[in-house]
Amino acid sequence: MNRTLWTIIGLVLLAAGVVGLLAGYGALPFVDRQQVLLPPELIDVWNRYRPWSLALTIVAGLLVAVLGLLLLRAQFRRRGGPPMADLYLLPSPEPTEAPQPEGGTGVASRALHRALQRDLESDQQIRDAAVRLTGPPHHPRLLVRLAVTADADVGRLAGHVDRVMHRFTTTSGVQPDVSEVVVRIPAHAPARVE
Repeated sequence: MNRTLWTIIGLVLLAAGVVGLLAGYGALPFVDRQQVLLPPELIDVWNRYRPWSLALTIVAGLLVAVLGLLLLRAQFRRRGGPPMADLYLLPSPEPTEAPQPEGGTGVASRALHRALQRDLESDQQIRDAAVRLTGPPHHPRLLVRLAVTADADVGRLAGHVDRVMHRFTTTSGVQPDVSEVVVRIPAHAPARVE
């Protein structure tokens, strides 16, 4: 919602600037190039403080540009920080009589993401699942977004997510902190075609 709002505000400001430039260059047929677009009182104030008004306008413009870039960065930044690095599992430290092989096993974090996502989507109430593991491999954070059916039972979904997390921890050895689970439920049941 706020991306749309800021896009509209940006387009309105851009259009105002373009119209002002085009009017100043005489490119608009319905505006006389010699016509003043601003009220005379505002022009008098501008002329009275000419060196300072120009400097303040430049500073204000730079400040608005920096704030706009910060807002843009915040809107497009992925939540939760950088993705989790690949997992590297060492051989079991349990003593055995057989010689232990050197090395370990590498697991790509992409594979863990996909496995967790597929397991979440195995429930018929979940139409789409998106997961994001962030932080260090030994103690990652997990963000989950679920798009569910209109008749989804949230209690049953919570149980399903708990079982999926238990299976994930058992198979990968990684126990993430579930920092966020967002469930999107459609407002209306989908229309059925018969």
